[in-house]
Amino acid sequence: MATTVESCWENCTIIKKYEMTMMGETTDVLSTMPDEAKQCTGDTVTCSSGSSCKSFTMTMTADMSVEEMVMNIDMDAETTMCAPDSVTSVTEFCSQSEESVEAMLGNTFQNVNVECSDLRAASSSALGFGFGAFLVTIVYVLY
Repeated sequence: MATTVESCWENCTIIKKYEMTMMGETTDVLSTMPDEAKQCTGDTVTCSSGSSCKSFTMTMTADMSVEEMVMNIDMDAETTMCAPDSVTSVTEFCSQSEESVEAMLGNTFQNVNVECSDLRAASSSALGFGFGAFLVTIVYVLY
């Protein structure tokens, strides 16, 4: 059984790495983002009986085209959520994440690849944001 933490950021994603490579030069995009963009916007919750706060690491790579520029994106993020204790896989969530990125960002991103680690007990953390904000973060550099 997973260890329950006192509170859990429900559906909170913390970007751990966000690098963009263009013309052979890599930029740490995460370091340029304001702290406000790196925090959960929701509330912490206490997981219901039979569930616990769990987390997994998601890695995404993609090629991004803006006008005639092509950039390679490399991101790592940690997502926390309350999940039933019986749930041990995030395969479906990973597939949905990859499809969401491709659908929401249209032709801007190609060769999207999302991989997820196994689900594990989460540690409580104060920084991160919801999955919708994760998608916004992906294209942060465009604006």
